[in-house]
Amino acid sequence: MMKNKIIKFSALLMITLSMFVVNSCQQCIEGEGEVTAETVNVESFAKLNADIDATVVLMKGEPAVTVEAQPNIRAAISVTVKSNKLTVKTTSCFKPNTPVKITIFSRIFDEIELKGNVNLTSVNLITAKELTIHSKGASTLKLDVFVNDIDVKLEDDSQLTISGNCQNADLSMKNDAAFDGAGFNSFKMDVDLTGSGRATVNAFKNLKVRLNGSGEILYSGDPQLDAKIDGTGRITKVK
Repeated sequence: MMKNKIIKFSALLMITLSMFVVNSCQQCIEGEGEVTAETVNVESFAKLNADIDATVVLMKGEPAVTVEAQPNIRAAISVTVKSNKLTVKTTSCFKPNTPVKITIFSRIFDEIELKGNVNLTSVNLITAKELTIHSKGASTLKLDVFVNDIDVKLEDDSQLTISGNCQNADLSMKNDAAFDGAGFNSFKMDVDLTGSGRATVNAFKNLKVRLNGSGEILYSGDPQLDAKIDGTGRITKVK
């Protein structure tokens, strides 16, 4: 009887300690103090990896990163460059009283990778031979581009609004992602949509669509259409 009580007590103690550890890990830094701006000069880069809850602004210029945040929040933000890639991420969870804003300067952007809840916009036209965009989470992007080839992958609740021109476009979407490319002109476009997402595209010559689920694709232009639907999804031509 005593042995059973000891075993039960030990099990209860382990559960309690486990809950304490989990709760401790989930504690976030509360923002303190006035917002300050700090500019970090970095070596040149063309690729961006952002894993942070913040507003991110892309601008053309000499490589640098300006972080606007409360002091203790700024201390939890890491800015590094390695192998031509700028990585901006948090080292711990935080809850700022004022939204964090990060302005990123570079001569060129040819790869953008986002995680978490990033609100990203480009002030200047992004020009590149090839541009890769991958967003996972609940990020929103608004971009104006002029490229030869573009490869876009949107997952979860990611939303991309894009304008400009390209020759070839590859678009892959999963879950509830959204792509607004009504103002984005492409000659050839491949779209692979899985889930309940929505895409608005514009193709002049060729449009290949693979739709799996309940998603919707609206397209304009007069392309040769190659479409296959598995599920209740819809493909609709608009003016």
